Amino acid sequence: MDFDSIIKDAWSTFLEEYSEGRVTLLSEGDVQSELYRLCRERIMKHGGARPLALHTQVSIGGPIVDLMLGQREVLVEIKLERQGTGGYTSHLGQYLEATAKLRSYKEQGARAILLAIDETGYLARDDRRNFFDPASHGLVGKWEQLSNGSYALFSEYTGGAAQ
Repeated sequence: MDFDSIIKDAWSTFLEEYSEGRVTLLSEGDVQSELYRLCRERIMKHGGARPLALHTQVSIGGPIVDLMLGQREVLVEIKLERQGTGGYTSHLGQYLEATAKLRSYKEQGARAILLAIDETGYLARDDRRNFFDPASHGLVGKWEQLSNGSYALFSEYTGGAAQ
């Protein structure tokens, strides 16, 4: 099964629903559950065998993975920055921790994906002090502004940049 295409398609659908206001996000768990639903629909549509190779909050011998597709083929970390939560310097630290987890996943042979929503722009905009630049942390992908003003990131850890 092409789990890479499944997560990309699910993320695209999720962003469309979120941008149009059909999904309200209060926590990373909301993002995680919506992506699980969308991935599940796609796996079932493509004849996925049961039990489904789709899990949330699973330990793979160390860090807890937000979303796992296949038998460790695609491992996903999810981040959400909401308006009014403050503490953006500490939030940047959480992104750096996620990058370390992604590095670990990649070392285990998985596709390591970071999916993020930033409603504030503090981490997504390169003119901000706390800008999280994916490329400088070994990630391929760029922040994109959505129609609702939020920013989204789909990035894969390749380890290509200095850590």
